[in-house]
Amino acid sequence: MADTEKECDNDNNNNLDEEQQQEEHNSQTTTDDDCNNINNREEYNTLPPDLLKISQDIDQYIFNLWGSRDVVDSKPPDVPICVEQFAVLLEETIDDSDRRSGKWSLMKDDEAAASSFLQSAERLSKLSKSLSHFSSEYKYAFSISRVGGVLQRAMAHLEEEFKSCLEDYKALQVCREGDEPETGTKGEVVSENNEESVLLNLKKLAKAMKFGAYEAECWHAYFASRQAAVEESLHRLGFERRSAEEVQKMGWDCLEREIVAWLRTFKYCSAELLTAEKKLSAAIFEDYPSMSDSIVNDLSRFTLAHLLDFSNAVAAVTKSTPDKLYKFLDMYEALRDLLPTMAALLRPEFMEHLKAEAMLTRCRLGEMAIGIIQELESTINSDPTKNPVPGGGVHPVTRTIVSAVERACCYKDTLEQVFLEHQRIVQRAAATPPEETGAEPLSPFGQQIARVMELLNANLEAKSKHYKDPSLSLIFMMNNGRYVMQKVRGSEGMNAVLTSGWVRKNSAELRQYHKNYQRETWGRLLQCLATEGLTTGSNGKVNKPVLKERFKSFNSVFDDIVKAQSSWVMSDEQLQSELRVSICNMVVPAYRSFLARFSQTFTPGRQTEKYVKYQGEDLEKFIDELFDGSAAAAGKKK
Repeated sequence: MADTEKECDNDNNNNLDEEQQQEEHNSQTTTDDDCNNINNREEYNTLPPDLLKISQDIDQYIFNLWGSRDVVDSKPPDVPICVEQFAVLLEETIDDSDRRSGKWSLMKDDEAAASSFLQSAERLSKLSKSLSHFSSEYKYAFSISRVGGVLQRAMAHLEEEFKSCLEDYKALQVCREGDEPETGTKGEVVSENNEESVLLNLKKLAKAMKFGAYEAECWHAYFASRQAAVEESLHRLGFERRSAEEVQKMGWDCLEREIVAWLRTFKYCSAELLTAEKKLSAAIFEDYPSMSDSIVNDLSRFTLAHLLDFSNAVAAVTKSTPDKLYKFLDMYEALRDLLPTMAALLRPEFMEHLKAEAMLTRCRLGEMAIGIIQELESTINSDPTKNPVPGGGVHPVTRTIVSAVERACCYKDTLEQVFLEHQRIVQRAAATPPEETGAEPLSPFGQQIARVMELLNANLEAKSKHYKDPSLSLIFMMNNGRYVMQKVRGSEGMNAVLTSGWVRKNSAELRQYHKNYQRETWGRLLQCLATEGLTTGSNGKVNKPVLKERFKSFNSVFDDIVKAQSSWVMSDEQLQSELRVSICNMVVPAYRSFLARFSQTFTPGRQTEKYVKYQGEDLEKFIDELFDGSAAAAGKKK
């Protein structure tokens, strides 16, 4: 029994010795393999392999890897030494490129090296993807990590080159958008060639980064560069990003300049800038349209957001005054007309959001425009009726109101849209149907303008009553009425807004002022030339004392008229001429007829000169000098 146990112990000891020896052998084998690998790497470091040969070996290895995936229970091939050689060679290329001065993408002498590097980076990406399918294999762990690290460096290097090329393109773009180069046609051709070269490199780099799973980094690098380029373009157009607080603190002169810059920028963005950005992005990311669309959408959204922020600030914090109306309407029209042109640049969901935001701003600007035009009524009502204009000329309030209306009617279509939208909102709120109107109805905007003009006319009527001379009141109404009608007839917008019916009505009123003036002033003079009571008896003998009194009355009344009305004003030269002609036609023939019939009654000489003070041509001369604003000496022959 004891001998048997002793034999067992000896067998166990022998087994242990064999296992220990096997482990030592295995350890020695592993060490020898590692040494061989190290020796191989050292041999590679001292004897650089041929890149073309290594590339072919890598391609074959990738092919073998993919082939082994399709064979059930197949054992993937071992990692060949060419993998390490390829990784080391790319590292050296990156290190060498990092040490260079200048920008690789624009150095034409290195085009072949650049092309080779891009091909190697693409091959490295394929190798990394192929190895990743065997990540569960322990023997691939080192190679996966090694290749992934080099790939990370290669992609980081490409990213820097991509950013550098973007800066180059931005510099060329600024040069192109600026003044014409002094170098002339040759310089322009060189610039175009440089731009084409940069665009080609950007396209190649983007493709390599996308293939190397560096899409996000590529996207952000491109977006950051073009965002900065767009901001520089906006700055060159004079537009600066402003907060609502900054806008609120601005004086109107400063803000008006900002609005002009905003309008110029908004038009440029819709017509050229963002479209050019879409074209550029589509060219660089030609093979990745979804990536291009994403970039353009976000770039457009970023740009338009800043532009809308400014318009919102203007609509929200700026007080409404008449001098601001036209800039508000310019902004309204830009938001209405230009925003839809950008639909092709933006995703539908964001476009709808943008339209809603722009509509809100438009409504605010529209309400401000309505308020400004309605405020014209307050301007008229607040103007004092006392202290009428000397000489019966055009009143300042007439010029102010008509000028404001004329400029507003230049925006006829826009304001009709604004007032119509406002009317619909009011009617919906009040649940009332629109009013039925007759032929040639005025639009809501036209109704507002008609109210302003009627209120102005009533205000002028009240002012005219402060003249002591009724004839001067009529001259005042003629002057102001004629001024209004001339402006309406000369303005296509005013004529269209107020309609022909309004024009006919006010033209009739103006003619009535003219008739009333003639009757009030010159009808009184013609009464002095009446023949009733001048003859007595059946033989028609002239009653000389009565005739003398008639001539004396005529001379006195005419002298008074000339004395007063020479200092009166007729602002419109055509009306002045028409009025003088109508007065002459009314007075001179009647006087000449009276003179021819009765002047022989007087004894020639001093008696005739005493009573017959004027001849027909004398009346014409004095009448022709009426309404020139000068205080001509009345009753004195020239």
